[in-house]
Amino acid sequence: MNSQLLIYQRNNMKSEKVICNTSPIIGLLSIGRLSLLWELFDEIILPDAVFRELCAGSSVHQKGIIEIMEYVSKGYLKIYKVKNAAVVKSMYGKLHFGELEVIHKHMSRRTGFCILQ
Repeated sequence: MNSQLLIYQRNNMKSEKVICNTSPIIGLLSIGRLSLLWELFDEIILPDAVFRELCAGSSVHQKGIIEIMEYVSKGYLKIYKVKNAAVVKSMYGKLHFGELEVIHKHMSRRTGFCILQ
């Protein structure tokens, strides 16, 4: 399966918030285009599980980990802690925690867009 960014729209094209899964972040980092997110959206939200996945990489990915942590410390990436962890845990296995937290946040209607792989 080819990896691609799929952007799901909840309400309308004027949404300025997006919640993002791990794979699109890794893909954009690998081609030096993470800044594309700020060209399209005013607020980029990462669920805590996605942030942990991004920062759990090996020394091979150390540069990307540092870049992610810098963006978080500067406020360019916002970390979201899921409010109902029990719901997310109950669905684990069908999807991974990062994907589940992205969907959970998006379904709570607090973001206009959701980017999965």
